[in-house]
Amino acid sequence: MRSPPNFPTFLGDSIFYTPITTGSVVDLFEGIGRAVMDLGLSGVIDKFEEHWGKPATKVLLAIIGLTITCLCLAAIWSTVLWPLVEFVNDVVLNNPSPHTRAIVKFLVYLSFVLAGVNLGLGYLDRYVNWKLNAQLLRKIKEARQIVTETKENLVAAQKVAENARFYARVAGKTLDRAFEFALEKNMLTQQDVDAISADVEAFLASASPPA
Repeated sequence: MRSPPNFPTFLGDSIFYTPITTGSVVDLFEGIGRAVMDLGLSGVIDKFEEHWGKPATKVLLAIIGLTITCLCLAAIWSTVLWPLVEFVNDVVLNNPSPHTRAIVKFLVYLSFVLAGVNLGLGYLDRYVNWKLNAQLLRKIKEARQIVTETKENLVAAQKVAENARFYARVAGKTLDRAFEFALEKNMLTQQDVDAISADVEAFLASASPPA
C-alpha cells in the first residue's frame, strides 16, 4: 500500500490518504484498534484471528478503533470544546467589551500568522529536502557513470594487455625460428644468437613499465 503524503498544518504535519476510500478508512481505524489492543490484549486478538481469520479480525479492530475514536472525540468535546463554546457565547457574544474584542482579534491574527509561518516553514523544508535529494541523486549518477567508465577502461586495458602478451609470444616464437634458421645456414653462430637475445631482453626490460 502506498504511503500517504504529509501536509503541513497549524498543528504540524498531518497525514491524509489520497484519495479517501473505504479501505483507507478501515485501515485507519484498524490501526487505532490494534494500537489500543497491543497495550495488553494482543493475545486475545491473536487467538481471535486464529479462530475467525484475518478478515473478521480486521473488522473487529476497525470497530474497536472507531469506538475508541468516538469516545475520545466525545471526551474532548465535553471537556474542552463545549466549555470553550460556552465561554465564547457568554463572554464574547452576549457581553462584548473592548478588551474582549481586542483579545479575540489578537488571537485570530496570531492564529493566522502562526498558520502562515507553519505552512511557509513546511514548504521551505520540503523545498530544501527536494534540492538536497536532487543534488544527491546527481552526485550518485555521476559516481555511477565514473564507475562504469572505469570498468570499461579496465576491460579495454585488459584486452590490450592480452593482445600485447599474445604478440609478444608470437614475436618470441618467430625470433626463435629465425635464430634456428640462421644457425642451420651458418649465418650466425651460437655466440651471436646469445648476444642478440641478451640485447633483446635488455631492450624489453627497459621498455616495460615499472612494477
